[in-house]
Amino acid sequence: MNFILGKYIIHYTKETIKALKIILLATLIMVAILALKYKPAYSVTIAGETFGYIDNKERLEKKINNFLNNTEGAIAFIEATINPEYNLVLINRNIQTKDSEVYAKVKDTAITTYRIYAITIDGEEKTRVDSEEEAEKIVNQVKEGLQEGVSLDLAIVEKYETQFNVSNREDALSTLTVIKDERVAAFEKAKAEEAARKAAEAAATRKVNTSINVSYDVNPIEIALIQPVSGTISSRFGARSSIRSSVHTGLDIACPLGTPIKAAASGVVSFGSMKGSYGNLIVISHSDTVQTYYAHCNSIVVSPGQTVNQGDIIGYVGTTGNSTGPHLHLEIRINGVAQNPQNYLYY
Repeated sequence: MNFILGKYIIHYTKETIKALKIILLATLIMVAILALKYKPAYSVTIAGETFGYIDNKERLEKKINNFLNNTEGAIAFIEATINPEYNLVLINRNIQTKDSEVYAKVKDTAITTYRIYAITIDGEEKTRVDSEEEAEKIVNQVKEGLQEGVSLDLAIVEKYETQFNVSNREDALSTLTVIKDERVAAFEKAKAEEAARKAAEAAATRKVNTSINVSYDVNPIEIALIQPVSGTISSRFGARSSIRSSVHTGLDIACPLGTPIKAAASGVVSFGSMKGSYGNLIVISHSDTVQTYYAHCNSIVVSPGQTVNQGDIIGYVGTTGNSTGPHLHLEIRINGVAQNPQNYLYY
């Protein structure tokens, strides 16, 4: 009985092994056929739509991650706007894979944010550069030599933007220098106007020396004078007449009403207003010691504190004050003492 059972088992074992060999061979043949016709790949889905196939998921993801983690230069960070999904499939070997196209799609749709540095003046952005170091160098250069009192509140502000729009060093420096020069010019103008205002206030309160102290000596003044008007001498220095109570402290030049009066020399107007018997009087200080007086003016066109050049029109001939007709009363005073004008002009 055991002998018969043993022969039966051996027979069926051989048949089983034979069948397995046939199955294995068939499987190998099928695998070989599949390997020749198909290949493994990953289908790529973007926003719910199949984009195509790729060969190597790990390699593509590594390349994408390297791109997204790039922070070179002014790049602060990069954000992907699409998230590809991958599924392992078998595809016909004739189908072209799209690894580079998937990468390009991710790259082209990504949002890059840049870190830039704006330079502001008084809180208003004026220019921008791509690094904090560059911004600091530019600001320091603009501040160099800036005089105290000039308003130029420079600051650096870090900003994050998706558009990379910056200036190079030369252009940024040029923009800020123009603004600096404008501020300096405005400061200088305001300072000059304030000085002129103070000078005018001081001149307006200054007393005019109308003393009758006269000198008949020829005292040098070292200032070249020109004739303020052309006309006829109607009363000379030191003369006495019925219309004045003392000697004449100046020279009268008769000329038509409204004749322009010119500054005999450059200087600063120290008085310009009505002054008793002088009528409308202009006084110009040419130095600490020398002044010229122009009296009986019909009108005055200069102001105390104003600087005038030789030959500038300062007023017009009139007959205001103690006057018998249109003429210019001209005085030259040294240290307050009236001098004979004909020692210097109208020879």
